[in-house]
Parts: sequence; structure tokens; C-alpha cells
Amino acid sequence: ASRLEHPNTVRILDFGEEPDGLLYIAMEYLEGEDLQARIADQGPMTTQSVAWIMSQTFSALAAAHAHDVIHRDMKPGNIMLVRRDSEDGPIADFVKVCDFGLAKIADGPDGSLTGTPLTAQGAVFGTPAYMSPEQARGDPLDARSDIYSCGVVMYKMMVGHTPFRAESPTGVLLGHIHEAPPKLTSWGLPVHPELCRVVERA
Repeated sequence: ASRLEHPNTVRILDFGEEPDGLLYIAMEYLEGEDLQARIADQGPMTTQSVAWIMSQTFSALAAAHAHDVIHRDMKPGNIMLVRRDSEDGPIADFVKVCDFGLAKIADGPDGSLTGTPLTAQGAVFGTPAYMSPEQARGDPLDARSDIYSCGVVMYKMMVGHTPFRAESPTGVLLGHIHEAPPKLTSWGLPVHPELCRVVERA
């Protein structure tokens, strides 16, 4: 992740290992709020806000994928919204994609990421509410896994919650694997048809 240079990706300033074996990553300081906090505070977002925020997010991921880097944990909490100055004036809700801590280089013969979503200790790589079916199953991953996760992020931005809700993380994962998400229009909220198509395609 340290080799990624994109305006919408948080900059990695330094990384290393302490004498006691503790690993660290030093990143640029960001002042703002994450998308999770914004949704919790304001609820479903406008079409314009969804399009603006996610166009920047997809741009950052496209740059990462061009370097064969897969994020693996795309969720609202990893999308920071900051204020940025420009020649034309301040830009509100400028996106910085954060936490490439779970990112890995795609090492499969077809540009995929091989491996399982479980560590030896049984901890899940990623966040169940936003994980792609292949990530939940432990299948090889590629850029499409991040795109699916972003589709779930957009779903939450548009209706205020994720498509699959269950009493346990396992139940959520099974929803991603076996069920089709409820239509965005089923929640009785005004949603733009073009954005609906983007989410359904993701």
C-alpha cells in the first residue's frame, strides 16, 4: 500500500517494526469524519452526495487495482470525508480511502488474491456486513471483491443500512453467499434508478 500515490488515497509516510516486534504504519493526518459517522448522523444521503463520494472512492480503488493491490475491507469507516483547498476554492467531502492494512498484492495466475478469509486464530479478514461472497467463502479474490463491497457501501448510503442483517456475523456472511439483496426500491425511499443499477451491477 505504501507505493500507492493517488489524491483520494491516504498517504503512507512510514512503516516498520519496533524492536519488540510491534508493526506500525504512519499515515498522513486527516481532519474530518468518516462516512460511517456521516450516515449515522444524517441518515440516507442525496443522489448527488452518493455520486460525488463514490466516484472519488472508485477512482482511488482503480489506482490500487492497477497496481494489483486489493483493499479487502471497503466499508464506510474506511472512507474519510475531509475539506480540501483548491485554486477554485474549498472542496467539501473530499474522499480519502484509508486502512489498507488488510490489503494484499494479487498473486494468482489470473490476477487474483489467493487464500482464506480466516487466520490461524480464526479472525475474519474484512467486515462481514461488506464482504463479497467469494471473500466470505475463502475463495481467491480479485478487484471485483472490492467493487462488491463498494456496492454494499452505496446501498447503505442510499437507504441507511446494509442489505443483510442477522443476529450473528455468520448469518450476515451466509446472506452474502446465498441470498440476493433486497431491492433498494423495496424500502420505500426515493432512490435514483441509475444508482440502483450501479449497486445491482456491483
